[in-house]
Amino acid sequence: MAVAQCVYGIEYPDAVLDQIRLAVVEAFFAIPRGGLEIGGVLFGRYRDGLLRIEAFRMLECEHAAGPSFTLSEADHVRLCDLLSSAAAEGLQPVGWFRSRTRSEISLCDADAALHDACFPEPWQVMLVMRPEVTRPTRAAFFARVDGLLCMRASEFVVEPWARSPTCPVPNPAPERQVGDVPHVPELKFLTATPEPRAFSRMFWVFALLVGLTGAGLAAHQYLEVKIPVQESLSLEALDRGGQLQLRWNHGARPVRTARQAKLEITDGQARFSTDLEVTQLQKGSFYYARQTARVDIHLAVIEANGRSTDEYASYVGPLPMASANYIMNFKPN
Repeated sequence: MAVAQCVYGIEYPDAVLDQIRLAVVEAFFAIPRGGLEIGGVLFGRYRDGLLRIEAFRMLECEHAAGPSFTLSEADHVRLCDLLSSAAAEGLQPVGWFRSRTRSEISLCDADAALHDACFPEPWQVMLVMRPEVTRPTRAAFFARVDGLLCMRASEFVVEPWARSPTCPVPNPAPERQVGDVPHVPELKFLTATPEPRAFSRMFWVFALLVGLTGAGLAAHQYLEVKIPVQESLSLEALDRGGQLQLRWNHGARPVRTARQAKLEITDGQARFSTDLEVTQLQKGSFYYARQTARVDIHLAVIEANGRSTDEYASYVGPLPMASANYIMNFKPN
């Protein structure tokens, strides 16, 4: 495939491309044998020969033609609505993106037709991402050159962003990535330690039952005492080629009635802590790029009534071989 020499540069914050990567890889592992392909619209601005990508929005695809990102008539209507609502908010579309999971990074006739119909400006671009099981996610930009949509430059690797805003790194711990990252094959996990005060609670409940039973028998009456069952979060840690997928039961009562939650990660000598939003907690998973061979996880969920549920998990295993990853930002010539 020809590599285009464009007359303008492309810039983007690493965090934006990483968030797109997270969504792409998440969909890649959503179903077996290739997963789902997804796409969306890129927003930013073009000025003085420089295209800057600043945000994106996902486009819901009903996948009427299968797992590939092929838009149906209803999907095209949603795309028009997305562009209209974004324009009303003052957002400028600078292009769009899609994932390709069953072939190398390339374009098809439907991609070119969509680009011509909805992104007609000569500076609007298309971003294609290619997730893989055992290798980092690769990507490439496509832009118009003499009216034809061509690859903007050589492919590049999209690495996890090292400072995800969803989990600030406290000082003096070294910088690490904590964020939503997707999967690969499972290796080993250890789960759930009991709450330290569980034994003392059981003792007092037993004593209370004995006392109440004695009083009930003396009065020739029966008294039923219902004890709430502590519902498990089923916290576990799965290795995904160097990324840890932290999973829990998103249907558990503590999650359904959660007011707040905190996730604490100990990775070797480094410790991280982040507050999980309720919507993020209800997703049932969190991804972390581990740095050492042992990672300990503590998930604390506080319900609306103040009850706290704590669970712990650990992962122990060798680190994967390091790969030569890099991020390429295009600069104006």
